[in-house]
Amino acid sequence: MRVTHLATRLPLHKHRNEKGMTLIEVVVALMILGMIMTILYAFLFMGISMYKRITVDTQIRNQGDIMFSQVITELKDAVYAQNMKDNGQDTGGIIYVKRAVDENGNYNPKEYVDEYSMTVEDLSQLTGDEEPYKKNNNGIVIRNVRNRTIEKTIDLSSMFTLELKDANQLRVSGFSATSDKMVHVRLAYRRNESRMLLPAEQSKFEINTNIPLFRIE
Repeated sequence: MRVTHLATRLPLHKHRNEKGMTLIEVVVALMILGMIMTILYAFLFMGISMYKRITVDTQIRNQGDIMFSQVITELKDAVYAQNMKDNGQDTGGIIYVKRAVDENGNYNPKEYVDEYSMTVEDLSQLTGDEEPYKKNNNGIVIRNVRNRTIEKTIDLSSMFTLELKDANQLRVSGFSATSDKMVHVRLAYRRNESRMLLPAEQSKFEINTNIPLFRIE
């Protein structure tokens, strides 16, 4: 019996599959991948920036709404207002008179309580008897005109700053009586350390409006 060796039945040369990517193809693929990743990153960064901006804007608007509502609450009982002056110059504050309330909580339009003042001040500068109201920011200070004691303060949370003056040292926050029945309110405020934040996180707002005082005869 004749035995044929298996090797003799196999081809002498085995052709390998040498198909693959050339260097140019690899470079082109990497360039396309890089472009796609850049576009995706840009959209992602834009989305994050918009989210941060909206979040900060919402926070600062809420702060302003709270502060302004407290001012309205304080002035809702006022029947008269005039500008505070120092040597004939307006100081950026007002003096106002509030209606008296009897023992039953009813307003008596013929009687007035003490006068009050409303100003925007640096709360960190408060000393002496006023030190319990001391804080490391600016705020609205309400005093009893007769004895000059502080009745209350209205300020923003520690994340935000109520500005007193701008870069030109012009007053940007304060109050003025446009008439004895109308108070003009201007309050500029921003997030603390805004100059160190990204542009998307920098927000500054201003309340600039009038509050009418209603006199009940």
